[in-house]
Amino acid sequence: MFRIAKSVVVVGLCVVVTLLALPQTGYAQYMGKGAGIGALLGLALSDGWDPVGDAAAGAALGAAGGGIADMATGGKKKKKEAERARAEADYQRRRAETERYEAERARQQAEQDRRWNEMQVSQRERELLERERMLTQARDQISETLQAREQTEMVIVQAIGADNWEGYKTLRGCQHDRAFALAQVAATSKNMNHRLASLWLEAMTAVDQRNTSKAQSSFQTLAKWDPDIDTVQQASLAADQAVLDMRSEHGDIGIAPCR
Repeated sequence: MFRIAKSVVVVGLCVVVTLLALPQTGYAQYMGKGAGIGALLGLALSDGWDPVGDAAAGAALGAAGGGIADMATGGKKKKKEAERARAEADYQRRRAETERYEAERARQQAEQDRRWNEMQVSQRERELLERERMLTQARDQISETLQAREQTEMVIVQAIGADNWEGYKTLRGCQHDRAFALAQVAATSKNMNHRLASLWLEAMTAVDQRNTSKAQSSFQTLAKWDPDIDTVQQASLAADQAVLDMRSEHGDIGIAPCR
């Protein structure tokens, strides 16, 4: 009876001491260390009659106690390992999802940047094309204006003569003496219309200079030689209107008024 009680004590002490003294290791390590502790406890509790047998019995009981300790702690350890495994799996899953999200976001941003760049290029191309179109239109308008002006000048030159036309432009530029000199040159033309135009250029020059005496002389000459003019007063009115029309051209061609 005493040996049975002693065996129970040894098993209980082996379980308790193994749980307290050993870290959570493998099943074989628990049994080995439990057997060692059981042997020591068997010797310590031996009645002296059979110490070797008591040590052997303690070792066997200690191994069994170590196994019991391993079973007691093994479930908890496996549970923690399973929880760590699940936590690691969740972490890896969340990390993979985050990486996929970031990769998709980067792809969308790259696509947005590409489209934006294409829109910018297209906008610049449209602006350049529109600018080129406007420049071409402006060049065409200038060309048409110059051609029309050249045609108009050709008609005027044929009508009044080159000297009178040059004299008119000179008078419009406020160069009265040169305008009068060109009118005198045109007066020697063989073309009667050119000679008549030179009389009007002299009259306009005198009016623009506010030279009353020279203007009156020119009006009398015009009334005598121009078939469309009947009186001096009519010549004066026509010359005044011609000068006013000439002065109105100053702003159109960027010439300052004469002083």
